[in-house]
Amino acid sequence: MNTVLEVVYNIIESTVISIFLSLYFESNEKFSKYKCRIIMFIVVFSYISIATLFEFSGIITLPTCVIVLFVILESLYIGSHLEHLLISFLTNACLSLTSIITLTIMSNIFDVEYKLLVNQSSYMRFITVLITKTLLFLLFSIIVFIKKRKSIVLHKGDYILISVPLLISGILLPIVRNIIYESGKNYSAFFTIVLCMLFLIITQYYTILYMSKKNTENQRMSVMKKQIEMQFDNIKAMETKYDEIAKFRHDMKNHLLCAFEMSKKQNNHELSNYLKTLNDMNISNIRSYINTDRKVVSSIINIKFDLAEKQGIQTSCIISDEFDNIIDTDVIILLSNLLDNALEACEKNIKLSEISIKMWSTTGYYHLEIGNTVEYDVLTNNPTLETRKKDKNLHGFGLKSVHDIVKKYDGIISFDQKQSKFWVYVSLRKDKTYN
Repeated sequence: MNTVLEVVYNIIESTVISIFLSLYFESNEKFSKYKCRIIMFIVVFSYISIATLFEFSGIITLPTCVIVLFVILESLYIGSHLEHLLISFLTNACLSLTSIITLTIMSNIFDVEYKLLVNQSSYMRFITVLITKTLLFLLFSIIVFIKKRKSIVLHKGDYILISVPLLISGILLPIVRNIIYESGKNYSAFFTIVLCMLFLIITQYYTILYMSKKNTENQRMSVMKKQIEMQFDNIKAMETKYDEIAKFRHDMKNHLLCAFEMSKKQNNHELSNYLKTLNDMNISNIRSYINTDRKVVSSIINIKFDLAEKQGIQTSCIISDEFDNIIDTDVIILLSNLLDNALEACEKNIKLSEISIKMWSTTGYYHLEIGNTVEYDVLTNNPTLETRKKDKNLHGFGLKSVHDIVKKYDGIISFDQKQSKFWVYVSLRKDKTYN
């Protein structure tokens, strides 16, 4: 009966670990999520069963378990080597921590020796294991919940800095467990040590969040800087084309007079060569969809509308106010990101696609309205409008940058879907001026 119960305990622990790791990481393309979970369970269960059978000490269990988990994560799941190693350490630390805390509390409450709770096949042992695995499941659930809500972005140095205290904790916890095991009922000092280690792990968690937030912000600023530089380059190129158009229009009268004189002389060969020269001028690919007094507004919309036309997307634009009080860089971030999102959404349409822009103002506010056709309910399928691209650490900054601009100008942003069109509405305060 004792052997049967231990197998049941191992199955529960293996299931909890497998579910945790499969929820924390995304499986690679070679295996489905369920296949990864099954393989993970088989390997973890086999290892735990072997460790239980041969009664591995805590000092041996830690490195071997970390290696086993690391190899599985590297084989089945997407993630960096350091992240896989960090989570392997964290899993072992959680296993040791929940086990020591539960055993110590149960030993004190029911006045039962530690050895009896570990070895004896009794209802007390069953309750202790059940509580331990429940705590482990709750702890893992909290970690997964935090991971899903907050994207963790760490550099190599951060992983090393975080892994060292976890490694020390992982080594000390089994040592503490063995000391408690041999010492009978003197648990107070050891329980204090365990609480200190728990505090260390919690501190490490907040350190991870702080580092991740800082890295994410730096990454977002870097992406935004590159985006602004790219848009400025596009604007410069567009302005060069505008100058070419203006120069050509200015010289057109003289060109026509010259052609008219040639036609009167019936010098058709010379006239043909002259007209061919005009035709070869680099203006055939220049098109101005809109023309406003504010070049940055015209340039961004013309650049994006040109891309739309190449993709067969219909466009329309009504501008009655050019957002004069909004600085150029903010106009670039606002228009380019929202129009890029509209273009990306239209690429997924099978039927006719359309993008429309409207810019106007009322007393105290500038208003921007951008709509694009969609063939599914965007807000139902993705209510938070998170990026669906694989590498979320490198994408998804666009809408965040837009929200920052809206907040900067004490504005409002909202989203709506009416039939087959998705709409973004932005309002910005006029009196918020920046240099």
